[in-house]
Amino acid sequence: MRLDFSGERVLAVVAHPDDAELFCAGTLARAKADGATIGICVMCQGDKGQPAEPIANLAAVRRKEMAAAAKLLGAQLFRGEYGDGRLADGPPARKKLIQIYRRFKPTLVLAHAPNDYHADHRAASALAEAASWFCTAAGHKTAAPAISPQPALWWMDTANMAGFLPEFHVDVTDYVDLKRRMMACHKSQLSRAADGDFSPLEGLMLRQCQARGAQAEVPAAEAFRTHQTWKRVRACEVRGAVRACFGFCLAAAATRQWLFPDVAVRAKNCFGCGHRPRCVNYYLKGEQMSLRALIIHADDNVANLIGPGGKGESVECTFEGTGKTETVTLLDDIPSNHKFAPVDIGAGQPIIKYGLNIGRASCDIRKGEYVHIHNIESNRGRGDLQEQT
Repeated sequence: MRLDFSGERVLAVVAHPDDAELFCAGTLARAKADGATIGICVMCQGDKGQPAEPIANLAAVRRKEMAAAAKLLGAQLFRGEYGDGRLADGPPARKKLIQIYRRFKPTLVLAHAPNDYHADHRAASALAEAASWFCTAAGHKTAAPAISPQPALWWMDTANMAGFLPEFHVDVTDYVDLKRRMMACHKSQLSRAADGDFSPLEGLMLRQCQARGAQAEVPAAEAFRTHQTWKRVRACEVRGAVRACFGFCLAAAATRQWLFPDVAVRAKNCFGCGHRPRCVNYYLKGEQMSLRALIIHADDNVANLIGPGGKGESVECTFEGTGKTETVTLLDDIPSNHKFAPVDIGAGQPIIKYGLNIGRASCDIRKGEYVHIHNIESNRGRGDLQEQT
């Protein structure tokens, strides 16, 4: 499939400096390479993200870091200037973002998923959605006039892919190095890598785009969903005779018959697409897709399930980087993107995910068993456990 952003105006609305790097910088870079105008709106100052050695006037430092990252990307930069933890969906913040929309005139908005982990992410999500409607209403007065039509809206992936089932992936393989260089601008946050209440950002970013890439059978990808609501869903322009859309077939969802390129059966009863790319040729795979899981690092003793899995189902586990596969029978019903054990894990043994020790088994965990809070104890914030492991 070929997605062409030429002529579009793509605006990412994110909560904090460094959020765009995690979730959508590759897509923005790809859009710019296609000829799109791109922008990033950062709603919060990032002033509460202090490392162990506090930084004086952190908001100003992060403002400079974000400006450097946006310059590397070639994106226009807008700021909401709200303090961390103070962002909320309400008239003042809506008016500020409506004005930004009217200045930039986006045809597509990328926004945090409504269920993302951070309160500021969820607030930015609600604001991005509300402003995408009200920016066209003349009754909402700002210095700039109303625009038309409403921009399309895509929800971005969540942090660590938690609770997010993608409708489609954007191949960002050619832009991973740019994502890394942009992330390197955020030195104040990279210095927090060892903090117990934080995650190493570059590692998180790379693992996530590699995992999403594996789902889409490319080296790196970013995942999205369309906002399924009136006037934010429009038909695609496609080349050739077949007209299709981003998403998955409602009739086939239960059997995991996902939309993939270059297969023979035409998709029917699909979600409408929330964007207007020049070429979208997505078809429905004719046979049922096998259940798959990823083991990202050679040291991992848990696997990430791609799509929901039922008790008794067989899962093909792929060892990323080697291509080695192994079949595991699930012993529990497991939600999409959650963990299970591809090997037996003894009580007290460390749980290794993405090559990192994330906790220890609180009981014996059998091969194929769901791995979650009921049978693991987290290391985070537990210096005594970190010393033992």
